Amino acid sequence: YEQDYPISSESLGQILSGKVENNNVQLRNYTKNGQIIWCEWFNSKLRDQEGKVTTVLSLVQNITERKNDEKKLLESQERLRRAQAIAHLGSWELNFETDTIKWSHEIFRICGLELGYDLTWEEWVSFVHSADRESVTSQMERSRKEMNDVAMEYKIVRKDGEIRFIYSEARFEFDKEGNPLRKVGIVHDITERKKAEEELRINEMRFHEAQVAARISNWEIDYTTNNHYWSDEFCRIFKINKAKVQP
Repeated sequence: YEQDYPISSESLGQILSGKVENNNVQLRNYTKNGQIIWCEWFNSKLRDQEGKVTTVLSLVQNITERKNDEKKLLESQERLRRAQAIAHLGSWELNFETDTIKWSHEIFRICGLELGYDLTWEEWVSFVHSADRESVTSQMERSRKEMNDVAMEYKIVRKDGEIRFIYSEARFEFDKEGNPLRKVGIVHDITERKKAEEELRINEMRFHEAQVAARISNWEIDYTTNNHYWSDEFCRIFKINKAKVQP
């Protein structure tokens, strides 16, 4: 394959120049009918009894299927990364066998960290807001001891000092014998939702205060559910016990 000529030449040059005794390289090649396939070439030098190089032996393996699978995997990972960025949803995986933890790209964005930052589990916990840290660590410890699922809402403080609201879930995965293999979780940045909820709460409070000040009331009937709503001021004006009011 034309674009792989430089890679092929470099690999062969390493063998012929004596820099290496053997190497392997992945190249695209043409079949007799013109089809492009991926091959992995394993190259070695053969010497005679005096140590002189007599032959370069190459073994070749068709790895087209493997390369296609790798491409599909990368494309799938990229789609997941984009989806997580749109949803502000990150994920992580703690492997008990290797004692390593993997973080998705979105986790770093949520924490205000550069991609690839060496984030440890302990440092992730340190981002939890001091007001929520005791509760979070207590729930995580109970989940660890009992090996059960856990779901929490809490705040974190990013490196730049910005406070973000988080919803997280985590669960254990076990082997056939019931031994824990890994713990996986999601971290959802719900800051915008929390801000919207707070803004709605404030607006409702102001609306209520305005109704009281102006002695204005309102009521509402939802014909799809047959639910009735009576404002506090409506009940005050007509001296109705809101808890007992009937439509």
